[in-house]
Amino acid sequence: MSDPSSVYLHGFSSEEQQRLLDQAHFIAPLIYPGIHFDTHARILEIGSGVGAQTEILLRMFPNIHITCIDAHGTQLSRAAQYLEHFPHAKGRYELLKQDAQKLDFADNSFDGVFLCWILEHVAHPMQVLKEAYRVLRPGATLFANEVMNSSFFIYPHRESIWTYWQAFNQVQSECGGDPHIGAKLGGFLSEAGFDEIQTIPKALHLDQRNPEGRRKALRYWRDLFLSAREQLQGAKLIPADLTEKVREEFFDLENCTDAVLYYAFMQASAKKS
Repeated sequence: MSDPSSVYLHGFSSEEQQRLLDQAHFIAPLIYPGIHFDTHARILEIGSGVGAQTEILLRMFPNIHITCIDAHGTQLSRAAQYLEHFPHAKGRYELLKQDAQKLDFADNSFDGVFLCWILEHVAHPMQVLKEAYRVLRPGATLFANEVMNSSFFIYPHRESIWTYWQAFNQVQSECGGDPHIGAKLGGFLSEAGFDEIQTIPKALHLDQRNPEGRRKALRYWRDLFLSAREQLQGAKLIPADLTEKVREEFFDLENCTDAVLYYAFMQASAKKS
């Protein structure tokens, strides 16, 4: 997360920090075939969180150095603990506490910018993108991955999951975020000044053809749902027993032969002229 004026929907517990690490590895096969920093050297990761994406980027692109910024010291501390365990990361990153809306870097400082699940949590995403544009050198590339929560679909229909998901998205909006920002990403990048903008929907679509993959995806979504339970309960948008009903419905779906799960997010790339 990169905007201190917004409330982070998922919180900062050790359980949530581990979920972020697990999430990064689960979704990596969809994200990283579209990321190309092979000819870049100095990368800025905006909203680096617990360092989950940082480690993957450093592993995939051995010539890069990453400057990681996040608004929350709790996340940066966890990132420091996590990244120190990887020999390939040693000496190739720095962790800085900064507000992404007011970056403390000179113009034209970086060869690339990476954002992943960040703009959905900030109150002023356009300002973040304008700052990213400012600190990129001419010809440099930005890659961003953002949610499109309206695409979430499960079959058979489960009423508690659907009720919870509607509340989840309402609370995220009320916290200052945007659970549908992926669909708007191309327009935002254009308004921020970028050129050569490409937006590519990336989708999870799992059914009985891949039961093990479907099981893992359902557990991924269960954990993501429940990570917001304190915010939802605090906002009094869900009854006290709904969380347990959601757990039960996800478990039922794991054991449903013809269950289907679909979700799409947006991956964008853009250049600074």
